Amino acid sequence: MEVIALDTSFGGQQRYSSALVNITIVDVNNKPPTFLDTGSVIVPEDAPNQSFVSRVVAIDLDEKPVLRYSIDWASSEARNENGIIVRSGLFKDSFSINQLDGTIRVAKPLDRETWEELRLALLVEDIAATQRGQIAKCECKKVTC
Repeated sequence: MEVIALDTSFGGQQRYSSALVNITIVDVNNKPPTFLDTGSVIVPEDAPNQSFVSRVVAIDLDEKPVLRYSIDWASSEARNENGIIVRSGLFKDSFSINQLDGTIRVAKPLDRETWEELRLALLVEDIAATQRGQIAKCECKKVTC
C-alpha cells in the first residue's frame, strides 16, 4: 500500500512525500481441530499387548497447531455379544492412544465374552490455541473383538 502525506499549501507550492507500507496479517490460532473419518476396526481377542489397532487423524486449519490425542473413557461405551451395555470398568484402559500421532494400541488382554463391541470416545486438543478448550470430540471409533 502507498501512503501519501501532503502539506497544507495549494497549487505548485504544495509538497508531498510517499512511502510504501507492507501489512502482514499473522494467523491467530483460533480454529478448533476436527477428526477425519475414524472408521471401524476388528481386533482379535488374542491380540498381544501393544499391537497396532488403528490410527486416527485430526486436522486444524491454523498455521501452527499442536495437537494432542486422548481417549475419553467416561464417554466410551461397550456392549457384550447380546448387545447389553457393560460396566466401564470391564473395558476401560483396554487401549492406549499415542498423544502425538493418534496411534491406538492394545493396552491389556481383550476378552470377547466380556465385551464384543466398543465405541471409543476420542478427543483431540490444540494446545497451541490462543484460547483454551479448542477440543474436538469423536464418538465414532468402533472396535470389535
